[in-house]
Amino acid sequence: MAECPKCQTSYSGAARLCRNCGTALDAPVIAESVVAVDLVLPSVGIRVCPRCGRCVPAKQQRCAACPGSDAPLVVPPRADGAYWVRVSAEYHCSGCKSRVPFASFAADGRSECSLCGHVQDQALIFWRMVLKHAHAVGDLAGPAPEGRLPRAGMAIGPRNPYRVIGLDVAELEDERVREDDDTASRLVAGPGHPMCLGCSAPIDPAWSGGDAACAACGAAVHGARPARAMPVDRGLVAILRRANVEAKGGAVAVTCPTCKAPLTVADGATQITCKYCQGTAVLARRVARAEPAVVELACWMLFTGPSRKRGDLESRGAGAT
Repeated sequence: MAECPKCQTSYSGAARLCRNCGTALDAPVIAESVVAVDLVLPSVGIRVCPRCGRCVPAKQQRCAACPGSDAPLVVPPRADGAYWVRVSAEYHCSGCKSRVPFASFAADGRSECSLCGHVQDQALIFWRMVLKHAHAVGDLAGPAPEGRLPRAGMAIGPRNPYRVIGLDVAELEDERVREDDDTASRLVAGPGHPMCLGCSAPIDPAWSGGDAACAACGAAVHGARPARAMPVDRGLVAILRRANVEAKGGAVAVTCPTCKAPLTVADGATQITCKYCQGTAVLARRVARAEPAVVELACWMLFTGPSRKRGDLESRGAGAT
């Protein structure tokens, strides 16, 4: 409450005129909500969820996708300047005719259907859509408005549509996609750092796409370099290829790809929701053969260098008057 400077009548902060004498009152002062921001710039590292590896935005204390997760880790930048992007999308499997997650890959880099096991090449238009969005997100995401790889004299912050990533949100959907047999649908990408499936430690920053082992626990790390994808975007280094089921002694241990908790599989189920973190995984129909059968609904791509979208934004700014 405040008072009229002439007659001392009390009034609320929203009043403009005194109800008693009509004197004009001071403009109200409205307190703004203060949001704690933990800025970690790309030159220092990236805040990631210790469970799923997604980036944790500066305005959030914990990963929104993993309830009950621990405080974020700050993973330092790679020595070679490459950076990770988590990509989720769906494609049309020509084997079972279903829309399936773009998350599982054969050794030769072709997509492997998580439902029926069918292996297929993706059309060039699919790769163009996915790589254009994923590379732009990795390069242009905040919390710095100029993104990861700013160039001297080329300010793009006001025009950068990806600057909210890492500040307000963890990932961004490409709304321009359409659903048909050759294109991606539900295409979402966000920065982060993949975690080892064995011990939840960040994947070795020196990994460059080949077969390797986790330095902490020895778990296998495999990469894929799809023949059709690599020429589409020269900045693509590799895609992380890994399974989330271990076969031991003829039994299959099914664990949540997000929080590593054991999952209970109902007969005939094709999707499982974790009761601990509410994460969802796709269950392949080949569990009975004790093959890798549970996959994340996303894959991890490693990029290097500026994206084509950055060049577009810079060109647009150069032509502005």
